[in-house]
Amino acid sequence: MACPFVERHQADVAGVVSCFDRVVLTGSLPDIGHARAVES
Repeated sequence: MACPFVERHQADVAGVVSCFDRVVLTGSLPDIGHARAVES
């Protein structure tokens, strides 16, 4: 099934990730777990 948003912006879309309705991620990302990394 195609998504109208993706169809409209397909020139700018590099890929699409499909998954279940809800995804729970646990863990940490130490390389981006501080304010300066998030800003950049």
